[in-house]
Amino acid sequence: MNIYSLPALISFTINASVALLILMDDPKATLNKWFAAFVALFAFWNLSEILILNVHKSGNAIFIAQVLYRIIFIVPAFFVIIAYKFPRSFHKFSNSLLFYFIVILLPVVLLLLSFPTFHIQTIRLNSESNSFYYKFYFKNSLVFLSQLIVSIIYFTWGLIVLLRKISKLKTIKHKNQTLFFAVGFFAILILFALINIFRSWFEQTVSFYLLSTLLTFLISLFFLYVLLHYKIFQVNKIIKSGIIYSTLSSIVLAIYFLIIQSTSLTVSKYFNINSFFFTTILIIVLVFLMRPLEKLLQNKIDNFLRKDFATYRHNFSIFTKQLQEYKSLNVFFEFVKSFIEKNFFTGEIILFIYDDDSSTFHNEIHPNEILSVKENKYFFKTLIEFNRATEIFEFNITKINKDLLDYFDRHNIQIIVPFIFEEKLLAIIFIAEKKYADKFTEDEIEKLTIMSGEVSLAFHRNQMFEDLQRKIKDRYRLENLASIGQMTAGIAHEIRNPLNTISLSVQTLKKKEISEDDKNDLMNYISEEINRLERILQDFLKLSKERKINLSKVKIENLFDRVILALERENNKNIKINKFITSNHYQFITDEDILYQSLLNLGMNAFDAVMERCETDASFKCKDAEIKFSFSDKNNFHIIRVEDNGIGIRKETGNKIFDPFFTTKEEGTGLGLSIVNNIIGLLSGTITYKSEFGKTEFIIKLKLN
Repeated sequence: MNIYSLPALISFTINASVALLILMDDPKATLNKWFAAFVALFAFWNLSEILILNVHKSGNAIFIAQVLYRIIFIVPAFFVIIAYKFPRSFHKFSNSLLFYFIVILLPVVLLLLSFPTFHIQTIRLNSESNSFYYKFYFKNSLVFLSQLIVSIIYFTWGLIVLLRKISKLKTIKHKNQTLFFAVGFFAILILFALINIFRSWFEQTVSFYLLSTLLTFLISLFFLYVLLHYKIFQVNKIIKSGIIYSTLSSIVLAIYFLIIQSTSLTVSKYFNINSFFFTTILIIVLVFLMRPLEKLLQNKIDNFLRKDFATYRHNFSIFTKQLQEYKSLNVFFEFVKSFIEKNFFTGEIILFIYDDDSSTFHNEIHPNEILSVKENKYFFKTLIEFNRATEIFEFNITKINKDLLDYFDRHNIQIIVPFIFEEKLLAIIFIAEKKYADKFTEDEIEKLTIMSGEVSLAFHRNQMFEDLQRKIKDRYRLENLASIGQMTAGIAHEIRNPLNTISLSVQTLKKKEISEDDKNDLMNYISEEINRLERILQDFLKLSKERKINLSKVKIENLFDRVILALERENNKNIKINKFITSNHYQFITDEDILYQSLLNLGMNAFDAVMERCETDASFKCKDAEIKFSFSDKNNFHIIRVEDNGIGIRKETGNKIFDPFFTTKEEGTGLGLSIVNNIIGLLSGTITYKSEFGKTEFIIKLKLN
């Protein structure tokens, strides 16, 4: 193999790889089969050039050139078929076997008629070389002229089909693919024609061989670019890197081969060493030398091709993590829009959010812009069916509402990104054309689709959280209203009885027949009821008043002594009241006054409980009654317990004992335990209780200082 065949060898590697990849993408697809065959023709063209350049007999070179001649003149027929098939077919006739037969028959017949009159010949590259190359020569024969005319007609036919097809294609992707393919192939045809028409002039300045091989190399690069950049067929990043790696490796391998060949011939000539043996040794050595280069080459290619992908993957990873955090509606979608703009270089981004109440989508920035679901039924239904980022032209434009189409035109909308959760459309983002006049690629549309799935899930989760928060607030509001109602009813009930007593007493006092003693008794009743009303109002004010906490160091023993002393004033039954302190913290920081009030209320309740048992339980004697105050530490908490062995709290009351105006006492206001509960809450503590007949225990937990 000589160095002249290097460009053809590289071109062959590229075209053969592209043809194989296109076929393997979907071997059953008609387009894949024909396009792979079309590219394979150029691979055979390259292979023919390689063979011509490496044979040393003129007769063999001529035979291979005749094969090449027929490959070149069969290309136009394949181009017409591809034009009808690519990227999709609009003619039913082009899918029939008769169509293929008619298109291919005429060039084949003309090629058969041209035998054995050849219009291609071989020439030596230079006087010192045994390498041959080919060239066309023109004759005024009917067959040759017919071949040229048919080829020109076929190429023109194919280009017209491609260009006319563009207006029928819906997606930007297909339009771009078709236009690039038509223009690119037309440019190649013009170059091919110019090189052959002005051959004699070129040979005076630049080698015709160089121009011709450069053209075949450009053709192979054209197919490679179409495959990778315009994604006519689905080729992922790994295959992409494999193609380039294979191409570059073939270049290196070809250079190595030429080095081995020239070195082997030189050694064999001057040192009379067996060429085969020396070549084998050189190949083994170069294989080992090539391995590190291969690895380095592969890594560099992967890093280069995956650079944008790695950057986006990193950004998307951060984006999805931040989506997990709750954000308000405006902040959430500003975050999403910012991500799209930075990673896809988009123009204007417009958001519409669904409103359940009105069954419409409204613009987040301009609330007056509304999309009615009823008026745009086709658009929304199709968008849900697609369930992905979609180009405008994928819709049936004739079925879209005219006002919506005008809106798309005014804002140059290209891509629509739906946010769908469980077949419900939550929001839509309209994306205008990209900055710098770039088009959206298939990869970018796929990325937008994946992103929309993550955003839809996060948006739905945020909506659930907001609904839950709203329900909690509504429930809290209703509970507050219920508490206010209960409190109001309690106040009304507690005030009504004293007022009734006062009213009856006043009516009785109006009677003239009442004795002085009766008058005095009635006046006493009135005074007592007024005092009772005063106590109710005082307790209510204690419950509703906003207290200020005054923290100070408090000795628990002194606090217990103060509470016990107050209780002893009412202790005419000699009930035992004890204190127990097991904590090492004899002092702690709290508000002494309000904690004293809480413990006193609990002590008074305990006192009433043991007194009630004394009166109602014949087996219980008051001398056995006991109230205990204890203080201990556990799990970073101060624990204060108030215990008694009284009548107990009935199970059916549950936690109602802390509700305002709930009481089981005839004379009670039902506010005492509510006040205690509020006070302990102010001290950042909790209060619970355990109770059964003969034992009740209230437990206060305060955080250790």
